[in-house]
Amino acid sequence: MNLFFLFVKTNNMKILIIMLLLITKVNAKEINYLEDLTIENYDINFNKNIYEYEITINDEKNLIINYTLSDNSVYVSVEGNGNFNKSHNIININVNNTYYYKIHVYKTIQVSHIQEIEELKEITPLKKEIVKIIIITISSSLIFGFYYIMFINKKVIGI
Repeated sequence: MNLFFLFVKTNNMKILIIMLLLITKVNAKEINYLEDLTIENYDINFNKNIYEYEITINDEKNLIINYTLSDNSVYVSVEGNGNFNKSHNIININVNNTYYYKIHVYKTIQVSHIQEIEELKEITPLKKEIVKIIIITISSSLIFGFYYIMFINKKVIGI
């Protein structure tokens, strides 16, 4: 709002003061922005004329978003802050349905490391001998069983 005074001199030497009150309409788009936007523990280098940002988070369930309004009459809504999936998420910040700031949130994936595999211990000579005896015993039993089925069993039955 601007106030102007106009001094006009008339024929009878009187000065007529005309007061003009000029009310200018402010474009709504000029005030519908955020002065500042911060995300706790993250630096996004906010600029009111940049509308998209990217951050990579760890394991947060939601983010603490703080903002300063350009005007107290500005309406702000924040959507998509929380329950982040394991890849790409978007937080939308709507300012008076005029400006839409987007924060692309990428979540890091924790990869667990495989525990070191124990070295195979060498078998002692005594254990080697025991394994040999077990293998020989099983092999002999199989050979004897096969021989019995093929030859002796037929003679008993009379074939």
